[in-house]
Amino acid sequence: MMYKSGLVGGTLSEEDIKKAKELLSRIYAMLKPLVENLVRPLVLQELANPSQQLTDEQKQAFTALPDDGLSDRGKELLNEYKQAVFNLQPLTNEEMEEEASGAVAEELQMLVNGWIEMFLCGKPSCDGSHYIQANTIDDAMLPPLQKDGREAFQEQFMNTILDESQVLAILRQLRASLPAGKVLPDEMVELLTQWRVKIV
Repeated sequence: MMYKSGLVGGTLSEEDIKKAKELLSRIYAMLKPLVENLVRPLVLQELANPSQQLTDEQKQAFTALPDDGLSDRGKELLNEYKQAVFNLQPLTNEEMEEEASGAVAEELQMLVNGWIEMFLCGKPSCDGSHYIQANTIDDAMLPPLQKDGREAFQEQFMNTILDESQVLAILRQLRASLPAGKVLPDEMVELLTQWRVKIV
């Protein structure tokens, strides 16, 4: 996450950067359980039997690898490679938990970055701030988006574990947990203010 002073450029003070990091940490803490509930089971299931990760086409391709022209040693190495591919050893429980935790952290960062960026893509007013009406923020806590903004949001989750619909569901869950009348967590509002994005 870049600690810019928002839509008009410049840099934040050390105190502001420290505060922004604290706010981000609290936002991550709010969203982490929701992300973890979806991501961790998917990753653990995928890692439980690595040999199943190969498609039938991939298995056929490995089986058909030619050994014509190879030396005896080359043929031996190729055979060892094929055996390794088809006999992948499952990870230990500790290794799988580490992989799952890493995946959760990556997905969480992608979600938070993508969410914040949707608020930063608007045009500033004459005073350098970007104003967003609170009543225009939707139930997934996103501001009004033009077609290109919506497409940009979708593209951020094309190569992630969580797809756009799952990300939106997570944001809706967080919104539903907020006190009545709040459209964003206080931490998000305060963080956006540092980027001169003001919810009014």
